[in-house]
Amino acid sequence: MDEMLKKIGKPINHVVYFDVPEKELIVRLLSRSEKEGRSDDNLDTIKNRLQIFKEKTEELINFYQLRGLIRYVDGTGTEEDVRERLFSSVGI
Repeated sequence: MDEMLKKIGKPINHVVYFDVPEKELIVRLLSRSEKEGRSDDNLDTIKNRLQIFKEKTEELINFYQLRGLIRYVDGTGTEEDVRERLFSSVGI
């Protein structure tokens, strides 16, 4: 992706990582499951997806972190709180 974006003159300036404790993610996803009637969002499935996410993204996160592009954003709190932290972290 880096190479493709460089070719069109749009290099990556920031990579945002929303940092949310696993327990919070589980609560959010279980709540979504109840609201939306999603039978695929159960505790075991959620834990498995979170583990896969960690395994699949760890190398990518390290790649961008070494280049100083990762912007960690606290993803807890209200949408407005998170939005403000996001904008602040990328200079908006």
